[in-house]
Amino acid sequence: MNTIFRISVYFCGRLVYLGIVLSALLLTGINAHANIIVKYDYPSSPLTSYTVNLVQTKMMKLSGAKFPGEVTISLILDSEMEKSLGEEGYRVTIQSSQVTIKSATEVGLLYGGINLIEWVIAETTAGIQDYFHVDIDFPVNAGQAREFLQNLPEDQFESKPFYPIRLFLLNNYAMGVADLIDSEIILEKYNFYSGVESGFAEAINTWKKWCDWGSRHRVNHISNWPYSAGTNWWDLALDSATKGMSKYPEKEIIQAAKVREEMFKYARSRGVKPFLMNYLTGSATPTIQKNRPDLIGELDTEDQHHTGAISFCHSDDRLKNVFTAQIRAILRTYPSLAGIHIRWWGESFPCQCENCNGRQGELQRKLTIEIIEAALEERPDIEILLSGRLFLHGTQEYWDLLPEKVILQAKWGRDWEPTADPKIPFDNIVKTGHPFLISAALPGEEVSPFGSVQYGPYRDGVLKYAKNKEKVPNLSGFSVAMGEEDIGWITETNYLTAAKLNWAPLDVNIDDFIGNYLRATYGDAQEDIYKSLELTQKAWEEYCVDFDGIGIYKDYMHITWMHGLDSVKSADLQKLQHNTKRIERHSQMLTQALFILERARDKVNPRALVAFDDIFIQTEIFAEFFTSRQMLAEAYLHHHDNKSERMRNKLKMVYESNQRIIKLALAKPNISDYFEMEGMTFPTNYEKGYIYLTMVGAWDWLQNRVFEEMDELEELIRETK
Repeated sequence: MNTIFRISVYFCGRLVYLGIVLSALLLTGINAHANIIVKYDYPSSPLTSYTVNLVQTKMMKLSGAKFPGEVTISLILDSEMEKSLGEEGYRVTIQSSQVTIKSATEVGLLYGGINLIEWVIAETTAGIQDYFHVDIDFPVNAGQAREFLQNLPEDQFESKPFYPIRLFLLNNYAMGVADLIDSEIILEKYNFYSGVESGFAEAINTWKKWCDWGSRHRVNHISNWPYSAGTNWWDLALDSATKGMSKYPEKEIIQAAKVREEMFKYARSRGVKPFLMNYLTGSATPTIQKNRPDLIGELDTEDQHHTGAISFCHSDDRLKNVFTAQIRAILRTYPSLAGIHIRWWGESFPCQCENCNGRQGELQRKLTIEIIEAALEERPDIEILLSGRLFLHGTQEYWDLLPEKVILQAKWGRDWEPTADPKIPFDNIVKTGHPFLISAALPGEEVSPFGSVQYGPYRDGVLKYAKNKEKVPNLSGFSVAMGEEDIGWITETNYLTAAKLNWAPLDVNIDDFIGNYLRATYGDAQEDIYKSLELTQKAWEEYCVDFDGIGIYKDYMHITWMHGLDSVKSADLQKLQHNTKRIERHSQMLTQALFILERARDKVNPRALVAFDDIFIQTEIFAEFFTSRQMLAEAYLHHHDNKSERMRNKLKMVYESNQRIIKLALAKPNISDYFEMEGMTFPTNYEKGYIYLTMVGAWDWLQNRVFEEMDELEELIRETK
């Protein structure tokens, strides 16, 4: 027993000793278990720990497992750096095996570490000219920099962001109670995260994944978009002034709030400022109507478009009281929250009482300022972002009333219009006198049913403003609304482009950058893949001008509802003849793009074959779409010529083409790009003999257009004799 006791004490003593040593190493900021040493001499934080781990892990892969040399990377905080490089700028100095990264802030040190890694990748990858044209996530070979790191050349480089606000909006990523916890009051689990096994964990993982991605690509703000289509301020925090306004029990509000705060804290640990988006004021809810009837206004009962909507009375001070109390409660509940994104939505629900009628915009602007003032009183450091026509089409008097640092955001073009010109005049931006963002949707989830390549127009639009920076000094960046479920292999080029152009638009040649990305990913197939993507890009750019005359124009936001049958049926002969030629051109372009990809298959890097198949199937979907539209137009040309049998045969071919679109969509390797984020998670076979998708979200192009068209085509085929 005594021997066993002595042995136990010995081993416990050794463990304690090792623990003391490890603690000492951590306290001094030295990671000593590898030949790539990252050290710092300031108090540690979660962001510093993340930076050390990221830099060391990436550099160790580049150096290889048995790296014989030693490289020491010192992270140094220097407040003097802010004078020349701002808060996020950095300077990297390489002298033999000693690397020094200096910045005024920890996030600047993170960015400097990323720049160091990109510099090493650029220096050790054939065909890459400089670190501006490489990305930290480019595939690399283990040990590819072994020799280079043993003989580091002396060098120095520094950088600072061109645009200070680099914001990614996670498109269709809600942060409501039912999105984060399993609510007892939702009878049917209709939302995506509560509808799948481990869905809530997946919601959190999605947020974390994009925070990680943002940190690696110098994106410094992240927000959900949207929170919901209604007014859900009351679901975020508890306050006596708003008691009973949420449909959720208090215990669920508290439970979900704890999850949100951890998510915001995680973003902070990655150097990304978390924002929370909510609408102002939107429609009231049945719960509010029941428990707070004093807040409810009079709605136009003849407004068929918004049947069932409930209006707030905006002229009543009680509405101000609940909103200002709730914004204070939200800010107390989430100390890690960096900003509030208030999006104006509610013009369609104006109160018709004698005090509100005709004053909706005026009253809502007044309420907005009152909410902002309450927020800044509660948290002077909180950032405020406003978006929506109500704010942006205001007057100089209104903009002057807003606190100085309030950020304004406008959409690119006409409701996400796919154009190289955002169509916001320089003078209009300057007149607001506020930090200003232009928001683009990439890869255009409202522009095509399955996404499209858009880095070309995005590049051109950003450069238009960047090259005229002196004319728009208050333009602070180009925020990006993105599909959050996964990056998607055909669209990753857009996100990489967005990040690079926000940081250094005048230093990066996007064609070279994307070419390097494709080469690093796909190998010798790079050139062919680029040609194919350019053809796809051009076809969609031309198509989206007016949808080749086959889509009913509402606005670009609703293009997912367009497939073409109604427009083609009602088109006169001259218009149909003209548009058929345009559709045929785009069909040929996509067919050529598909041919180029097929030719490139044998040259694809084996590790990228799944990603390549995703691009290939995506292009097949595009090609099939234009082919089916061409045949549909030709069918109605036969109709104008009274050639019924030819028309009938063409309609059959359109039906078969639509079937192929559905099968291709289900065969896509990363179907989650645009399906899972809205609940379309698995296929189900129905009696009809073709595949339906079970779904619950707004992304219903297949359900509401392709399937409906197929039903109508069956009837037309029967009727055509």
